[in-house]
Amino acid sequence: MRKYLLFKDLGPNDLPTLKQLTTNEICKVWAGTSKYIRKQLVEKKAVDIGIGTFALVLVHAKVGEDKVLPVERPVFQLCRFMKKFYKLQCAKTKIPKETPFCQLDFQQIGADIHFRPEIVEQCIHETLLFFAGAIQDKREVEFSFRSVGILAVRRSVVSMTFFDNCLLELDTTGNMHTALLGGPCCYVSEDPYCPPHLRRKAYAEELKERLYEKEVLQEERCQSAARQTAFKGQAELHLLGRAWGGKQEKRRLLERQWKAQGLPVIPRSCQLSCCTTDTPAAGTLVITAATTVSRIPSHKGERAK
Repeated sequence: MRKYLLFKDLGPNDLPTLKQLTTNEICKVWAGTSKYIRKQLVEKKAVDIGIGTFALVLVHAKVGEDKVLPVERPVFQLCRFMKKFYKLQCAKTKIPKETPFCQLDFQQIGADIHFRPEIVEQCIHETLLFFAGAIQDKREVEFSFRSVGILAVRRSVVSMTFFDNCLLELDTTGNMHTALLGGPCCYVSEDPYCPPHLRRKAYAEELKERLYEKEVLQEERCQSAARQTAFKGQAELHLLGRAWGGKQEKRRLLERQWKAQGLPVIPRSCQLSCCTTDTPAAGTLVITAATTVSRIPSHKGERAK
């Protein structure tokens, strides 16, 4: 509105209510105001706050290289008088004509936060005056709307960044979640005037999330490989145990057979070499530690010489 077009600098007496309120009380007023704005957006109403209008519009989100999804997202349309008066730049936004408009309801906001409506009205008005004064002085400003987003003015460029939870709640198409996770090629009405510090912050958060997912995937792969190695080792130990048990059984059978035939028992020092072979075939020479040479009979009735 035109009352925020300042032709002179603000003086100490221009903000009497803000001087009387504490910082926590001012934040409480704007928290209630942000809650009211979000509630009206859920009901698909546009809200005029004096310096601009919040509304919900249907846009198209680009996901990937050739996929486009319709989504509903909130926008902020700066007052055209302020834009022209302060020579500001902002993204072009068009609110549909059929969208119902409403003003801030100071009575309802005051009832929610237990403040008098006139205090709420004056606090909001003087805060917006202070915001306009900062723009007039060419200062960089960030105006935070709790649970809605951040309105930023940097180098005469205005941008509005909405929080993810707000975008997800206001979208009724069900495509916003896919659009937000669409990767680096995804944008939802991308704002060409987005401040560089917000772009860097968003990129850093996205990169951090990707690195975390990569670390989790690598850790899962390492754990899977370790489990497979442990299982393989247990299987090999089991097979070795079975093989060793089978060799011990073969040794006992050979000892009983040699005792039955009156042959000397194999000493302990030679058990390992004897047990590493299968049962000797007929006619095979068996060498003991005492250099005794014996021949295993080729037939059951033949004796060893």
